[in-house]
Amino acid sequence: MRNINFSVHKFNVLNNNNDEQTLSHFNGENDFLDFLEKFFNDILKNIRKSSDNQGNTSILSLKVPGIKRNDDNRIISGYLDLGVSGKDFSIKDNETNNVNYLVKKNENLSRELYFMACIPRGKNFGIILLEKKEQYGLIKLFTDNINIFFSSQGYSNYKLKINQMPIEIFIKDFLKYGTLKEINCIKNHIPNDIKKQNSDIRLYDGKQINTFKIPEKNENYKDFIIKLYNSKFLDYEKINIDEDGYDEVTFLIRNKNQEKTFYIKDKDKIKSDMKLEIDDQEYSSIDEMYFTEFLKIINKFIFPNKEK
Repeated sequence: MRNINFSVHKFNVLNNNNDEQTLSHFNGENDFLDFLEKFFNDILKNIRKSSDNQGNTSILSLKVPGIKRNDDNRIISGYLDLGVSGKDFSIKDNETNNVNYLVKKNENLSRELYFMACIPRGKNFGIILLEKKEQYGLIKLFTDNINIFFSSQGYSNYKLKINQMPIEIFIKDFLKYGTLKEINCIKNHIPNDIKKQNSDIRLYDGKQINTFKIPEKNENYKDFIIKLYNSKFLDYEKINIDEDGYDEVTFLIRNKNQEKTFYIKDKDKIKSDMKLEIDDQEYSSIDEMYFTEFLKIINKFIFPNKEK
């Protein structure tokens, strides 16, 4: 089995008036799918670098041999090669703590992250799925360099904007088909008596967290927690469970091979980060696994009826 953590981001191309453009002809003529392919081919040959005021340098490139374009689904996929340099550090053996290699300031610590970008025809937004590891400020680095590339290609009136994909696209499927695994009842203070039956109690950051593990195939708990989720609470209101009031309640749902944590009150904390648990023995290669699983996410949740 292999676990893959990834995030989902929405992107738009804007003109000088901040009007969102139709991506398949973002300037009235050119297809952003072609433009994005050209950008990725360029960073494969010409590494991008960005330095901060502390002497750190972030590096953006692509893993050789580069991207794959699929016109049937209007997607571009591949591995971003992200690195950071500017500090001396050592790589040591886990067992002996002996130094295996000294990394110099002009060398970079690199991570390869799989990505898949979808640019549907006739839409004013696209989607990029990114494998999550250490990302070294990837979104800003990627956005800045795309916008520089816009100008270098004669499109200075246009810019790329990337935001986290609204989580609503996943919620309905999770709540309907997922299995409730855990409920966390949170108090923003630690009471004198923290004993609570049928739960594990944790004290964290000045808060009391009661964790309830949910028995298998118990829909009563799920129905109850979904009813709470669909209710509206003001900031100062308590969430009442078993004659006790809580400042926040979170719950974990597993849907097939994905898990997500939901918040009853502060729904803005629900992230579009996802986790897949995949039987990699079903695939002939890692590339095939990434491509197939990421495409499933796009086709099921985001663009189920997209034009090709």
